[in-house]
Amino acid sequence: MKNLLLSFSLLIAFSQIFAQTSSFDWIAKDDTVRSIPVADSIIAFDGSLINKTNRNLDILIIKQSVSNPKNWPNYICAGVCYPPNQDTIRLIIDPNATVEMKYDVDVIAPSNGDVATFKVTIINNQNSEEFITRNFRVNVNQTSKHKGIQNHFSIYPNPVTNILRVKSDEKIVSMEVISLNGQVLLSSYTHTINVEDLLPGIYIIKITDFKGNSEFQKFIKENN
Repeated sequence: MKNLLLSFSLLIAFSQIFAQTSSFDWIAKDDTVRSIPVADSIIAFDGSLINKTNRNLDILIIKQSVSNPKNWPNYICAGVCYPPNQDTIRLIIDPNATVEMKYDVDVIAPSNGDVATFKVTIINNQNSEEFITRNFRVNVNQTSKHKGIQNHFSIYPNPVTNILRVKSDEKIVSMEVISLNGQVLLSSYTHTINVEDLLPGIYIIKITDFKGNSEFQKFIKENN
């Protein structure tokens, strides 16, 4: 009987230890490998971080460029978007909460056949044995189904203080100014857009042509 009770106690203890190795999860909403056309674009790998416990979760997010020949900027967005040069992010997740997280890669001046691979690891700061690692890859392929605008436009001036203008070989039907956390701030249906009221910083402009193709580019808003 004593041996049975001891075995039962050990089983309970083992079960509790095993349960603690699943305190968080990282659910990827998108494929971790993306093939894109030869055109500037912003590739977003969306996902969610889930705290599966009833206490605050202290995690560390580490991103690495495994192979990035063109030095494409890449960054983490989790509540806010962190600068591309910040490779380590500490995040506190509330009990039983979910935080939307995405890993973005800015594909700038790509060539057919370019490949870049990145690695992101999330570690439980309170238990280093708990971690999740994912690899993300971007393939540039001229034969992709959607070829995009393929750099048929340029924006100027950049940096800008008030009026941002677009020069394009294609007819533009819309422009949207987007913050780094994905919020649409301004829109226009001409080749110009007034950004005077924006705070200084880095923004993204999305340009859509009459064929329905869209392309993204970053610009800097300076003080007026």
